[in-house]
Amino acid sequence: MKYYPVKAFVMKGMKYGESHMILTLFSLEEGKFSAIAKGVRKVKSPLRGHLQLGNCCDFLLYRGRNLDTVNQAVAKESYPHIRENPAAYLYASYFLELIDASLPERAPQPRIFALLHSAFTLLAREEKALLARYFELQLLRESGYQPDFKHCAMCGKDLQGGFLSTFQEGILCGACGGGLSLSPQTLYGLHFLLHAGEKTIFRLKVDAPQMREMEDATGRLLQFHLEKKLKSREMLLAMERKT
Repeated sequence: MKYYPVKAFVMKGMKYGESHMILTLFSLEEGKFSAIAKGVRKVKSPLRGHLQLGNCCDFLLYRGRNLDTVNQAVAKESYPHIRENPAAYLYASYFLELIDASLPERAPQPRIFALLHSAFTLLAREEKALLARYFELQLLRESGYQPDFKHCAMCGKDLQGGFLSTFQEGILCGACGGGLSLSPQTLYGLHFLLHAGEKTIFRLKVDAPQMREMEDATGRLLQFHLEKKLKSREMLLAMERKT
């Protein structure tokens, strides 16, 4: 079938030619892929208002040999609380960049799709840094890695505090290695967020030092698995640590 419908987030866009855009979409049905929106940069384009970064749209696409074409798009979720708040917009941009860096092409990920929608909705709340740690851990789990924050990765001993090494995957006790020191409170918080549902995230109370340790821990875990740093995360942490 040449024409096909999808529900998808607009993840990013790149100018192409005089008036076109090549979009990266994250769809419920087909996962992440690219498509061209012809003429969308023209002032009178009917698509222009719908294909904003972060919008979740109903699309009708034409399947091309090398690149699909956007035939229709209607924004179903535009998350106005994100566009009205610069901090929320930065978090949303980070979530999109993180998903883009984590997922292969054309691999449906319905649980990650639902996670992104939930995270965008919850950005209306004040505890955005806590939401970001939850999002990072859930994305790691859905990508096939579920860290154990209760037992040493080497000897299996119960952890009372531990260390995150850049050389050994997982958390180590003091007898098995060293690295980034994580307090018992931080390990508890990470374990809680890894296993929390969206309705229980904000029951966790975190002070500034604990949040700093959690930021460092999830950052190292992401870098280990993505093998690169994300610019939006560095901007995000700089903002968090100023507030």
